[in-house]
Amino acid sequence: MQKIFWITILLLFILKTTLGQFYDSGQDPNRIKWRQYNSARFQLIYPTGLDSLAAVYFSNLERIANQESKTLTFTPSKIPVVLHNQTIISNGEVGWAPKRTNLYLVADQGNYFQPWEQHLPIHEYRHTAQLSKMNQGTTKFLNTVFGEQATAAILGWHIPMWFVEGDAVAFETGSSNAGRGRIPDFSMRLEAQLTEKGIYSYPKAMFGSYKDFVPNRYELGYQLVGEGRKSFGYEIWNRSLDKVAKKPFHVNPFSQGIKEVSGLPERLFYFETMQKLKNSTEKGTHQNGNKETLLFPVQSLEYINYFSPKLMNNNILAYKTSLNIIPSFVIIDSLGNEQKLINPGYVFDDTFSATDSLMVWNELNTTRWENETFSRIAIYDFARKNVRYLLNGGRVFHSRLSSDNKSLLSVEVSEQIKWSITIRSLINGKLLNSYSMDTLQPVQPDWSPDHSKIAFIAISNYGKSLGILHLHSGTINWILKNELLEISNPKITETGIWVKGVYNNTSNYYFFDFKKRQWQLATNELFGVNEGNITNEKFLYSTYTSAGYKICSLNTSLLDSVIVAKPATYLSPMVHRLASEEKLVDFSDSLPAFKSTEYKKSTHLINFHSWAPLAIRVENQEIGWGISAMSQNVLSTSFLTIGYQYHAADDYQEYFLNYQYKGFYPIIDNRYSLIPFSFYYPDRDTILQEITGIQQQFSQNWLIPFYFNKGPWYRMLQPELGYTFTSNYYHPNEYFNLTDIYQHKFAYRLYSYNLLKQSHRDLYPKWGQSVYVQFEQAPFDKNKGYLFAVSSQLFFPGIFPNHSFRMYGGYQEKYDGDLPFYSKLLYPRGYTATHNDEMISSRFEYTMPLMYPDLNLKELIYLKRIRLNLFYDLATYKYTGIPFKQKSTGIDLGFDFHAFRFIAPINLMFRYGYKIAEKGSFYEIKFKVDFNALYGDNILIIRD
Repeated sequence: MQKIFWITILLLFILKTTLGQFYDSGQDPNRIKWRQYNSARFQLIYPTGLDSLAAVYFSNLERIANQESKTLTFTPSKIPVVLHNQTIISNGEVGWAPKRTNLYLVADQGNYFQPWEQHLPIHEYRHTAQLSKMNQGTTKFLNTVFGEQATAAILGWHIPMWFVEGDAVAFETGSSNAGRGRIPDFSMRLEAQLTEKGIYSYPKAMFGSYKDFVPNRYELGYQLVGEGRKSFGYEIWNRSLDKVAKKPFHVNPFSQGIKEVSGLPERLFYFETMQKLKNSTEKGTHQNGNKETLLFPVQSLEYINYFSPKLMNNNILAYKTSLNIIPSFVIIDSLGNEQKLINPGYVFDDTFSATDSLMVWNELNTTRWENETFSRIAIYDFARKNVRYLLNGGRVFHSRLSSDNKSLLSVEVSEQIKWSITIRSLINGKLLNSYSMDTLQPVQPDWSPDHSKIAFIAISNYGKSLGILHLHSGTINWILKNELLEISNPKITETGIWVKGVYNNTSNYYFFDFKKRQWQLATNELFGVNEGNITNEKFLYSTYTSAGYKICSLNTSLLDSVIVAKPATYLSPMVHRLASEEKLVDFSDSLPAFKSTEYKKSTHLINFHSWAPLAIRVENQEIGWGISAMSQNVLSTSFLTIGYQYHAADDYQEYFLNYQYKGFYPIIDNRYSLIPFSFYYPDRDTILQEITGIQQQFSQNWLIPFYFNKGPWYRMLQPELGYTFTSNYYHPNEYFNLTDIYQHKFAYRLYSYNLLKQSHRDLYPKWGQSVYVQFEQAPFDKNKGYLFAVSSQLFFPGIFPNHSFRMYGGYQEKYDGDLPFYSKLLYPRGYTATHNDEMISSRFEYTMPLMYPDLNLKELIYLKRIRLNLFYDLATYKYTGIPFKQKSTGIDLGFDFHAFRFIAPINLMFRYGYKIAEKGSFYEIKFKVDFNALYGDNILIIRD
């Protein structure tokens, strides 16, 4: 009986949560033509013109798959892999429903000492193995019933994301000479938290917090997975995944697998691992004679970061981020008083460059295509207090101003992923010089004081190198060459180079003296450092604490008294254990050549990946009785849902087909439904007679989004054209002579928004506007029906931080044709739709966070935030010339939490409302699973 209960709960859960598993990974520009390589393991799809690099990725994937997996015993089936070269966002992902891997080819400037074409396939292939291992036992049967969505849903319910990412990081660390496990900054945030704030509850570590900064799932997962393997062997994770796949109906099979091997339930395993890490990372005080000074001691518990501090006229310029406010550039005086200069857009690598009059940074620029992005150069003038942009379609990083404000030094990458160091005019962005790096990836270049040389880091198949590029001759002198260790952020002076490296398993700054040809340790911080800048004899940098990066100052004249030492290798027993358990991937071994063939988009539009003995309506996030099947192609341009649904509440059946194509610049949405209907109507003798028929409806909508994002503002203008054909066909009836109804409806819409980006704690944008204008008409109707509606939403800051005041207003006028037109505006809460010819609607809301309890209730519920919303709604109507009103007011109490370990946050809202005219109360309960939170989507606009 208990098993039947859990089977029922699981099936309901799969069907409810599966709606969030159909992940649209974005589209590449329509102009891209595709080719492919094929083997027994991979179908590699790549843009035409990228043959040589695609061959490298394909060979590397084969090399990784060829090695015998000792630590995750399962052989994945063939999977499509898509290479994306049009976006400059560094990423990779493995999706299920449909099954595919996306690799984004541009590495960021913080890349580790391994080429991106090696690091990325290693990490993402491990995800493929993890998900493939789920296809066994009961889960394999569920895949037969529900398709690939079953694997995705079970993984989301049972397997914590810290394992998914931590296991992949452990694999990349053990099977290569690099990997994030060998980078001190990767464990820095967790070490600082454990040392200064202690061990967080297990749910808080898994799901994060609005109150405190919590290290991410990669950092946590690596420690848990690595410690599990170090203490109990890799079988602990094999057993846990096998348990989930074979017994998904159990309450917590993942934890059972951990306990069977370690003797500890999951929660206690977490606490013991964190205690071990805490004991091993407790650090003492500084050990050298440096005169480091923390300029602004931490005086609050608020988590705030100050990046790339630079001394300017006795003040400090820095890039500031926090949980509470959106990022900004700030000026800090000697007393610690801050003045905000500007809120930028997305700043690459949290870095910038400045002189006394100008400041530059690289900012993300988006387009209609999610997989086509650019990095443009933003230039801020301190005197004029304005920003101008260069290279809106650029692929440029780490731009650095020359001291005379005439030139810009940058790293650039072509669509063929060829890297170069460039110098451009600051006036118009004209290319002055370009230095190709061949097979190297240059990162983080820096001008010498006389602009004759450039210091930079180079990444190759053999590790990292520190070089000096002589601009006149184009030659490079290497200070460090092909080192398998982490170095970054070089700063060149007349006497030497400052570079960030590893000392005592912590990131610190070193100084290389040109005259002495000698390395010296410059800083000895407890947890780690970030980018610094030199002005005269002051070296300002950021040092990490559990409250974020804080600003430190070092007197460079005192370097003679410091330790003589060279950047070291990160040493860890965990890394040694992982390397002994994995087979090192040999990226130099030869493989047979594979043939490249054309990949035709037109013949790969349909890819059925999931189905269910219920009606899953992806387009409106609903599930009902029936049957359905879902298709999504590998390029995420073609989406199809087809099925049958029985609407029990209203007792009717529906056959539906929805198809959306996003491969053209306009998004084309098609929907078709067929509904048999019947009703009873009295004949001339008042005897009820049954009338039957079929309603068919086909609609097509064209949406053309234009994006104008600028700085911290998200801006979009979207014209929409729509056509709907509706037919009501009545079966022949001996009692009535009914006329069939045919309606052709045309729609013209314009949607636009202008929204300020949100901080981690913001419930809504601090400032913002949206407008939606709609006109629909049925010109061939006998009654010439039409509808006009305009609605707008305004966002304003509340009284306190993270509070929001919102106003919604709309006007609508309509005249029903042969078939009715349905209202487009929001009704006052507590009321249902009502007949009207004219409507004016308004809503006023004040929303605030009440508290961030981070409350763990038996590990069944983890409560992150409690919110309060006050509302007042008013609508006035006219119907057949008679005016009337509806008014309501009330309060919403919302709870943001995670339940039963599921990764997506849940919002549960209790509403008390009062209908003013009727003098009656009403109550509502709203429930929402926020799948958008998984993808970082924080734009919330009402478009009903």
